[in-house]
This record gives sequence, C-alpha cells and structure tokens, in this order.
Amino acid sequence: MSAPFLWGKSKTFRLKKRNLKKIVIRFVWLSIPLMRFILSIILFIGIFNGVTAHPHVFVETELTFVFDQSGVQKLKVVYHYNKMFTEELLDNFDENGNNQFEKEEIEEIRQKAFSNLVNFSYFIHITHGKTKIKHGEVSDFDVVLTDEGLYYSFTLNTAIPILKSPEKLKVALYEESYYIDVRYKSEGVHFEGTNFFDNKYKIFEDESQAYYFDQIYPETLILTLTKKP
Repeated sequence: MSAPFLWGKSKTFRLKKRNLKKIVIRFVWLSIPLMRFILSIILFIGIFNGVTAHPHVFVETELTFVFDQSGVQKLKVVYHYNKMFTEELLDNFDENGNNQFEKEEIEEIRQKAFSNLVNFSYFIHITHGKTKIKHGEVSDFDVVLTDEGLYYSFTLNTAIPILKSPEKLKVALYEESYYIDVRYKSEGVHFEGTNFFDNKYKIFEDESQAYYFDQIYPETLILTLTKKP
C-alpha cells in the first residue's frame, strides 16, 4: 500500500531505516562482547524511539450522517488540518503564490493528495454488526483555506441500510501507520434527515481496535439508530 500522500517520502525513509537496522544487527553480533552490549543498547533505543514516534499530520474530523427512510444515505466529511500540513499544501500546490487555491489547483490536490486515501478508507472505518462497510464513490471535493486553517470537504456516498430497530454502527477514525493522527473535532458529529431515525451516540477510545504496535486506540463513535414510527 502506498503512502497516504503521494508526494511524501516517508515510505522510502522507512525502507532505508529498516535496511540500516539489519546492518547494525549484523555488526553487533560480530563485534567484541563489550561493543555488542553498547551497540545493543543503542539499537534498543532506536527501536523504542520508532515505536513511540509522533505523527506528522493532525486531522480533526467532522462527520454528518445523512439519512433517508432506508438508513444512512451518505456521509458528509470535513477534515481540519494542522498548520504544518497546510504549509506543505501551499508549498506544493499554490502555484501562483496567492495563498488560496483556484479550481485547477484544487483538482491537482484531489489527484495527488486526496484520491489515494481510498486505500486507507479515508481514515473512516465503519462496522455494521460484524460487517466492515466499504465506502461508496466520493463527490463534492473541495479545499478551503481560512484564517483558522485549511480543510478538505467531500461526500462519501456510502449507503448503509438499517433493517433492524434499534441498530448500531461503529465508526473508528485512524491511519494505521500513525503518520497521521485522526480524531473527531469537538462537537463535530451532525445529522440530517432526523425525521426518519432517532439517534444516540458516544465517542470513546476503542482498545479492541488498537493499532501501531497496539499502542494507539482509535477514537470510535458508537451510533444507535431507532426508526421512527
């Protein structure tokens, strides 16, 4: 699987790092006992630092569940990005340097810094019972730059029929390599078409979906839907 953003170099870096560790391990066990001990400590520290590495991109996510009479019709998504990623996008895609994105620049962002996210389920992992939901087509992609920062907005045409009442959906946010930290934005869960279903939800850190060496628990939403008479 390729990296979340196509112009990034993180995958190459990880491959080089892995090869370097192999060389260090081979050298350690061929060295004198004292050197073995010293280099083993260094290697352990390097591995430990890799496990506890911090993400480079931070995303606060807003989700709007849109209902019709059969269930979830689609999801409207807004990603709020941190300052570092905002600056990267400006450096790479603001070709005329006017600190905003024109239609052609947004299309280039869609192709090079968004479309690949299909391979990562757009960081939105939905489970209905024991079934993992595959997302539908994306529409309405846009990139907006404001004084508060940059955000992507788009629609996932992901239909989920609700056949029982009540019924539960689990929606976890994460990117498995932890290069990107994905969380729910405060008061960032919304609903449209509420005349069809009553809804209750809670957000918690789900230990059952631990990732990145089982160190990180994704923020997960449990949504309970009850069909209205």
